[in-house]
Amino acid sequence: MNYMKYRKELGMELTENEKELFCMNLMMNRLHELEPDLSEILEPEKTKGKYFLNVTFEEYINFCELVGLQKCSYGSFDDFVSFIEKQTDIFLKFIAYYVSFINSLADVNPDNSDATRKEKLVAIAKECIEKSELEYEVVRKDNEFFIYRRSNY
Repeated sequence: MNYMKYRKELGMELTENEKELFCMNLMMNRLHELEPDLSEILEPEKTKGKYFLNVTFEEYINFCELVGLQKCSYGSFDDFVSFIEKQTDIFLKFIAYYVSFINSLADVNPDNSDATRKEKLVAIAKECIEKSELEYEVVRKDNEFFIYRRSNY
């Protein structure tokens, strides 16, 4: 079932703001799926290198300095998810932080998959933007990614 199409058929098409909220919620759901579960935290030797968002402290500091945040805590992926979850009041602010986090990551793939962490996070953004029927696109410039409104780029 395509929820967006169904709503249109009912004459209840989402507004742009509702689509943005829909997109942010989808993205947060995907980010939460990437967080390590308790077994990965308690038994890291079993999962070493298997979940791809082992964010280094240096990467977290890079993110904080990129967006002007006070450096805090240990700088884990969970810290980023907790932070960005509080930024869902304005879509463009959420996207700006999400993109900045992607671009603060080193270009590695610790789970030995074909895609880097950056590419995986970009794929999440693309999927959620498409499902939300928003007029945004992901643009790659060198080794950095950006999300722009289609009409502005």
